[in-house]
Amino acid sequence: MTVGALESNAGDDFHFWWAATRVLALLEPGGDLTLVAVEGLTRVDDPDEEYQAVDVAEYFGGDTIDDATGVVVSQLKHSTRHPDTPWTVSRLCRRQNKRRVDGTTISARSVIGDLAGVYKALIETHSYEQLVGKVRIALVSNQPGDPLLLESIDAAAAWARSRRTGEGKAAMLSALSEAHEAVVRPLADAVASRLGSHEFCDFITVLDLSQTGTLGRAALARSVTTGASDFLPGRGGESARRLFELVRSEALPERTRDGIRAVDVLATLGVADPADLYPAPARLTQIDDPLPAPGSEAIAAEALANAAAIVVAHGSAGAGKTTALRQIGDHLPPGSVVLMFDCYGGGDYLNAGEERHTSQRFVMQMLNELAIRCGTSLLLQPPAMEEDLWRWFGRNLEAAVRTLDPEAVLVLGVDAADNAAIAAAERGDRGFLKDLVRLRLPARCTVVLSARSHRVDTLGVPGAASVEVTPFDHATSGAHLRRYRPDESDVNVTEFHNRTDGNPRAQY
Repeated sequence: MTVGALESNAGDDFHFWWAATRVLALLEPGGDLTLVAVEGLTRVDDPDEEYQAVDVAEYFGGDTIDDATGVVVSQLKHSTRHPDTPWTVSRLCRRQNKRRVDGTTISARSVIGDLAGVYKALIETHSYEQLVGKVRIALVSNQPGDPLLLESIDAAAAWARSRRTGEGKAAMLSALSEAHEAVVRPLADAVASRLGSHEFCDFITVLDLSQTGTLGRAALARSVTTGASDFLPGRGGESARRLFELVRSEALPERTRDGIRAVDVLATLGVADPADLYPAPARLTQIDDPLPAPGSEAIAAEALANAAAIVVAHGSAGAGKTTALRQIGDHLPPGSVVLMFDCYGGGDYLNAGEERHTSQRFVMQMLNELAIRCGTSLLLQPPAMEEDLWRWFGRNLEAAVRTLDPEAVLVLGVDAADNAAIAAAERGDRGFLKDLVRLRLPARCTVVLSARSHRVDTLGVPGAASVEVTPFDHATSGAHLRRYRPDESDVNVTEFHNRTDGNPRAQY
């Protein structure tokens, strides 16, 4: 009894830790996993709790089977005493009596029968067209799948996907090799009472045994801890346990069955508002179809010539520094990434509650934008020590560069950096500039600071490479004027250009 209890507890832990890896994936930047349900499907898709063989359901791109672009339903199996025993066709088909908590016996069931039952329930409420290419039914286990079993199912699925209209189970078995047929036939026989000939062929195409041989519960726990540490430096262990409890609470009978979403994971990890992940969003004026800024190509060339260094782009007020900085991606190698940090914040940079000049807000904003663009880790809460914050920033920059194409570069554009220097001086703070300009940057990463020419000295980068952002040339001034007055003469274009000194802000 004791051994059985230990095995059962280990199985529960395996379930919860594996599910915790999936809820952690809800935070993956750029991922399309939207919801994870534990112990069945969500209440919307399973109002009567009929999917008892489903331990975890993952929804991609939507919250229901109808809306989602993909759904993976998984049954989880764990063995502490025999982790190396493979899943063979005979094990999948073996019928075993199961007992309820009260000791009564449930009718004998097989694993393949349970998985087929899930598919049968799905096709009874959804058409094949709704499910094809969307649903996978998976067996997840720390025990490995027998190679011949996996190979045979792959061969049967390949045949089923390309079969001619009207062909069913008999045609499949005839088309398979003798070795593969000897594996697939027992599977077909085991589920014959549930699935018809054509249904079995369709079921084989959605059956997924690729997750057999998954890590054991201890390794999964370490994986969750490591993943949580990526989001919360120094808090991995505590955060992993919180995720475990979040999953376990979803398995309780009184659960809401609404599933777990990213916002639930963030709340569990101490992020009250997802907006806090981006504490200093850009408030740059939206310009539809902007004119090419003459300075953008020069800034891009200087950035490429000064890898792993600081570049200063300076010019007069209204010269178009922000627009030029926003357009440098047009002149960089394909696949390059440009991030912009807005120090001015629509003029609010000195207001209480903004504090865009602080290291915490700069690093949080840039790292989490970087996560979206390059797939690196989100930062949910900053480390306790500011020194660790910058160490984390440097590591993530290196990780981001590794995701780029070989010729591509990463450019961090810090717009109106002189305003960050002004805010730090006025508040008596250190500000992020002092540490940013001393940070060792990885190869193929350049920081471009923009500032008004007479304030360059406030940036603290004497000797840095610099480029002057020039106003519009005559041709660009003409193009600007003729957007509003298409029939203007060349004489008036020249007058317009000269009287505004080509300054975009004055022209506007």
